[in-house]
Amino acid sequence: MFEIFSKKRGLVVRDIFFATGVVPSNVNRDIDLYTQCSSPIYDSTPSCILTIDLTKDENTIFQEFGKNNRYKIRRATDKDGLIFHIDFTPTIDSLEFFKKFYNNFARSKGLPLANPAKLEALRNSGNFSIASVHSKDLPIVMSSFISDGYRVYFHQAATVLRDENNSALISTANRLLHWQMMLTMKKLDVKVYDLGNISRNPKLQSLNDFKREFGGTECETYNFTHGVSWLGKFALKTSSLQRKLPFVLSLSKDLIGASLSRR
Repeated sequence: MFEIFSKKRGLVVRDIFFATGVVPSNVNRDIDLYTQCSSPIYDSTPSCILTIDLTKDENTIFQEFGKNNRYKIRRATDKDGLIFHIDFTPTIDSLEFFKKFYNNFARSKGLPLANPAKLEALRNSGNFSIASVHSKDLPIVMSSFISDGYRVYFHQAATVLRDENNSALISTANRLLHWQMMLTMKKLDVKVYDLGNISRNPKLQSLNDFKREFGGTECETYNFTHGVSWLGKFALKTSSLQRKLPFVLSLSKDLIGASLSRR
């Protein structure tokens, strides 16, 4: 478990990742945002996530992937010449590059833009990394990850804009990125690879199918946004303010947006 503090629209937000329950704090803040809490808190509702057990040996993990997934991962390096890169200590410049890459993707999908203050806080925490897959020195996909040393959580992702000529390559690159990230984190003795939400929305079953191609186990987790100060509580209860605060919107939207980049 770890936490960060950042500001949005003048409100101080505490993000808490991978908690086992309510985490007390004496720091003045307006909103607590729990992500992947292992037990219910306040009036949170459960959501289903997909996780990969990284304590298994490499071959077992790979063989539990779907046949199509294994083929595309092999093709990514054998035929497409794609290259994986991971940056565990992103500089301000590399963080800015990721932000611009992500925002360009987000605009094309009508998704909320990246929160610069939150990204900076994550970078400063030391629990943040940026992974990418390149072709001819140009990034095709980029993803950010959050880890507390036990669990690694897929945070945000983006791709180059799709067209009829690059759609297959993007799909292959996404699969290679997740596989190489699993191997990298396994070597660092991380135990769990968290692919995020499995949606109950019938329109999003193709995204669920993509995740399930990696095998894994579906389990319950809890995400919750809690108003701490009177201003934070007011912001969460006032629908007009909610529309002006992207981080207050349903976390499922963020997870869906991340998933869209991986198809």
